Amino acid sequence: MKYKLNTELFIKLEKYIDNEFICESEFDFFSESLKSYEIYEQFQSSKEHKKVDIDKDKKFKKDSSKSRIKQKIKKENIDDQSFLRMSAEREVSRSLDDLINERQETFSQSVLKFIDAKGVLDSDIYKKVFIDRRLFSKIRSDSDYKPSKNTAIALAVALELKLDECLDLIGKAGFTLSFSSKFDLIIRYFIENKIYNILEINAALDAFGQGVLSI
Repeated sequence: MKYKLNTELFIKLEKYIDNEFICESEFDFFSESLKSYEIYEQFQSSKEHKKVDIDKDKKFKKDSSKSRIKQKIKKENIDDQSFLRMSAEREVSRSLDDLINERQETFSQSVLKFIDAKGVLDSDIYKKVFIDRRLFSKIRSDSDYKPSKNTAIALAVALELKLDECLDLIGKAGFTLSFSSKFDLIIRYFIENKIYNILEINAALDAFGQGVLSI
């Protein structure tokens, strides 16, 4: 079944990717800068009082990389709370007990928990994103099942998860959605905007030369 991406959505995605995409060298530095509030303060201080020595930093070859990181932090208007939220890529409102319990759950257990919480059938989930019934049976029968990244994302889409829930779920399988990947940014866009049509997502991925969310 083929789905044609409309021009308006293509333009929105193009703008989103352009605004959010960070090349790998920039992303490494940005991620490291988000590790703790202390590092963040040092980074803020360095912006005001000294120039980063690019030659001594192997991650950077041009001043433009440093500038883009600064611009992104400024554009996002990061305060203390949002900084901590971004570093963990989950809402700060979650309790410590919730996070501990979530980390103890496996990927399969989390999927089944979401299915029960939403009151849907297994078939509602695997049919929605064209996952084979036999594959889904493995997920239900094997608590230690390790999915591919595409399968993990497809299930997050089928479950219509919010972004933080999606990141938690695929994180249990060892994956994330990177700002240095167009594929991942496209997935982020659809989840952030609560668009869970797998055909539309595949059309967008294909339009940007990222393949499709095949299982």
